[in-house]
Amino acid sequence: MLLNQVYIWGERENIFLKKKSIDVITSASSFHWYDKKKCLKEFARILKKDGYLILAWNPRITKLSTPEKKIEKMLKGKYNIKNRISSGKKINKKSLKRIFYNSPFKLINSYQSIDKKIILKKNYIGAWKSVNDIQVQLGKRFTEFIYDVKNLLKNRKNIKIFYLSKFFVLKF
Repeated sequence: MLLNQVYIWGERENIFLKKKSIDVITSASSFHWYDKKKCLKEFARILKKDGYLILAWNPRITKLSTPEKKIEKMLKGKYNIKNRISSGKKINKKSLKRIFYNSPFKLINSYQSIDKKIILKKNYIGAWKSVNDIQVQLGKRFTEFIYDVKNLLKNRKNIKIFYLSKFFVLKF
């Protein structure tokens, strides 16, 4: 049970905490963006002996959802988007073992599960509006893409989506 929870904002390579002052560090869908060498050094500085680093990702599994399969097909066809940049799709035990090979962190456990969510159409469209890789790749055509998504979903109230939730526990 955690008694003293502390949430701070800051740069992961320069955390303003005392040495050996933290029991657990968590990172959700962001570790792949870090400068690994710098952040691992900083994590090692602030974690107590036998502390934990917990990493999590939850990329969507578009092939399990009919509307998402259609949207992916549209992205590849009409919009010529061949490569999606997804947080966490390529992260697995093997890739993490490589990252942490020469570090004081040891992967001790991992978990994954498929999670199904049914969300309102407006929330689903809102989620698409936050998909950075598509915005960047489409530029000015992003508005057209959102229009096409709305049109594709016009007869639906809800959208069924699937996530592959992945958690990795490392001990310091």
